[in-house]
Amino acid sequence: MTGAGHPSVKITVPHAMARTVDRPALRQRLDTLTRDHRVVVVSAPAGYGKTTALAQWAAKETRAVAWLSLDPFDDDPRRLFGGLLASLRAAFPEPPAVAGAPARTALRDLRPPGAGARLRQSHVDALLVAIEQLGEPLVLVLDDVHVLHTPEARDLLAGLARYLPAGAHLVVAARYDPPLPVQRLRAAGDLGVLRREDLAFEEDQVALVVAELGLEVDVAAIHELARTTAGWPAAVRLTGLALRDAPDPGARIRELAVTSMPLADYLLEEVVGTLEPDVAAFVLDATAVRRIDADLARALHGDRGPALLDQCVRSGLFLAAFERAGLSTSYRWHELFAAQCQDVLRRSDPARFGRVHRTAALALASSDLAEAVTHAATAGVPELASRLLLAGWSDAFVAGETGTLRKLVDAVSGPERDAADIVLVEAACRVLDGDPSADTLLTVARERRDRLPGERRAAFDVAEALVTLYVARENGSPTDRHAALAGGRSLLQASERLASSTRALACYLVGSAEARLAYDDAAALVHLREGARLAAEAGSVTIEVSCLAESAVALFGTGDVEAAQRVALDVLRRAERLGWNDSTAIAPAFVALGLVAHAHDRFDEAASALRQAIRLTRTRSRVVGLRAAVVLMAVSFASGDAGGLAEARAAVAERANLHELEPTIVDVARVIEARVLVEAGDVRGAVAILRDLGPCPRMGVVRVWEADVYRRAGLFDEAWRTLEAVPRQLRHAELSVTFDLTTALLHHAAGDARQAHESLETALDAGEERGILRPFGERGPELAALLGAHLTWGTQHEAFVGARLSALASRDDTRRTAAYWELTERENEVLLYLRSPMTAADIAAALFVSVNTVKTHQRAIYRKLGVSGRRDAVRIAFERGLLAGA
Repeated sequence: MTGAGHPSVKITVPHAMARTVDRPALRQRLDTLTRDHRVVVVSAPAGYGKTTALAQWAAKETRAVAWLSLDPFDDDPRRLFGGLLASLRAAFPEPPAVAGAPARTALRDLRPPGAGARLRQSHVDALLVAIEQLGEPLVLVLDDVHVLHTPEARDLLAGLARYLPAGAHLVVAARYDPPLPVQRLRAAGDLGVLRREDLAFEEDQVALVVAELGLEVDVAAIHELARTTAGWPAAVRLTGLALRDAPDPGARIRELAVTSMPLADYLLEEVVGTLEPDVAAFVLDATAVRRIDADLARALHGDRGPALLDQCVRSGLFLAAFERAGLSTSYRWHELFAAQCQDVLRRSDPARFGRVHRTAALALASSDLAEAVTHAATAGVPELASRLLLAGWSDAFVAGETGTLRKLVDAVSGPERDAADIVLVEAACRVLDGDPSADTLLTVARERRDRLPGERRAAFDVAEALVTLYVARENGSPTDRHAALAGGRSLLQASERLASSTRALACYLVGSAEARLAYDDAAALVHLREGARLAAEAGSVTIEVSCLAESAVALFGTGDVEAAQRVALDVLRRAERLGWNDSTAIAPAFVALGLVAHAHDRFDEAASALRQAIRLTRTRSRVVGLRAAVVLMAVSFASGDAGGLAEARAAVAERANLHELEPTIVDVARVIEARVLVEAGDVRGAVAILRDLGPCPRMGVVRVWEADVYRRAGLFDEAWRTLEAVPRQLRHAELSVTFDLTTALLHHAAGDARQAHESLETALDAGEERGILRPFGERGPELAALLGAHLTWGTQHEAFVGARLSALASRDDTRRTAAYWELTERENEVLLYLRSPMTAADIAAALFVSVNTVKTHQRAIYRKLGVSGRRDAVRIAFERGLLAGA
């Protein structure tokens, strides 16, 4: 199906066809050209072995080779740009950013233009900068460039050719000279060219082909074959295949010179005529598809299809192989051979030609929408093309592939092209593209709605509601968005009348809207999980991944931190396999990882994940980017990263147009600013920010942050009122730890020691169980004093408390005296535990050392503090400020 990434076969160097003639001289020529010239053009008609020659050269090349096989859908400049990125990343692989230190940052950070955005010069410039920053030799190969026709796609190609940085080389293969600044490149000595005459076979190579195919002919016949075919490699091989079983192949070769048919037609009919009947029939059927594997062979030609495909490969027919990790080998027919076979089939049996393409359309419907609709159109069945498009367009729409969808709409012919539901698909694409004609098309679609048959009319109403919800979710007013959400929920209530793929899209849109608008993570999670299940059943990969990515954030919100991390990592691993690293759909997964890492005090990891989310949402899903930027503010504040805080503020400001749409999220940023001020000692300024907040709902964690600011300002009544506004059902996971710690500190400030320690123990229960550390690190010296007293009060979490005290002490130099530095780091850790009832064995287990090591540290502590026992050591430590206490 169309999706967020390019198929792996498009960015894989093809293997040489069976029995391919090795051409070391041509390989050496290509090597010289690609080292002496920045741009190399390989230009020759079909059948001259352009792809084969480049594949043979690439297999021996020591420099990195990025390969992209183009098809007509790459004429969409955004898709072309995405393909270039995918090919470059395949040539320069790196682990996901969240898994280790990022490399090749500029290349990793590049994104294709989002839906509604045009490819601009800035995108080309960024691509060129990324290539330059690779700092390694590179050859970028673009095969079949003749399929590019749009000015934007040609401008991208010309920009690459003209400004490619030093150390990088571009090779373009086409049936005719591509649209490049040829004169400028030639004048600068930057252009190398291979043409038909360079690729044509010499007589010795013709002899090799003939010998490999088992033909016994004399030198005169070889000479005649080379002369008649003019060294055209495809014609030479077709001749050999056609004459393998001829009683006098030499005589048949001489007949070529006097045939009245076009040479390719004549040879092809000869080849097909000499094949076994079942193989010949299979070839005529199978060449209908651009790429074929065993499963597709079975669909096209029954149970014997895979065996016949294997026989074609062994026979040396025109097939190039692509090995796909974990999948069966896929093959690509030579374009000339396939086109000629299909021409034969169309002329000889038009009905069978239509049936084959119809079968191909149905077989590809669940895996490649573009190919499926194209085959249905080729079969002359516009009703099927329309049905397939309407069944699968939503996945491509969510992926932002509007250019591809609009081409498929145009492939539908006759009255079907003007049907209301097809016009609605076009209108939806134009809405995302920012095309002002979208409103007119929407009106036309609605006016024609009543002309649809009953079933399609109902489906039209569903599609219109979903498009309205999608558009409103991204950039509608609050009123429009809530109205659209209500409409989406109504659809789901009547979901039995929706197809699985449509219900999946509805669940995704409603679930993500519930999380983003209503802040109801529990309800969102139900819909997102159902959407992922339905999408998987329907084969809608983009919607499935989108649901799972959104559900990772909802899982964190419901308190299941471990599941949030697991689902987010699974999404990113899957995206890596699919080549979807540029997809906006995976941005929520990075937000979830940022939230989890922040909760666990892994600040660098959190910042890296959140920056990925921000980069992925520059043009689409900007609300997700706004949230990522706000969480990055929190992370940077927690880690004391002033530069990161400034970066996060800029990212929030960049999305200023969303402030009216997302007041709740914007208020989160303002509360973080209040926390920054109170930390800097500007209590009055912090309180002023809080009192200036709007009346919109607050998320639970934000309420607790507000309460903590009021507490630190000494406004305890306001702090309590703010805490009481947090609904009990939301007090879970990180929020429960944050809530209970703030409650404990408020009780402590009021002198209620029992309530303070009970609330603290509750916070410790959840914190240690879930590994949530951040709330403890946010509260500094005041919490350190209470934690120190808590060890004496009694706790089930001595080791966890000790670790938190150690972490707080390492960040608080103000309490350290000269005596502190007389103890080693490990001695200070042991000292923290000495005030608890833990035995030496308990302390050893907590620190992962031996009991003897703990006793050695104890003796050193007693000696340095001038005491003889544990009780006196604790007392002196308090007096000297080495331990915080009540």
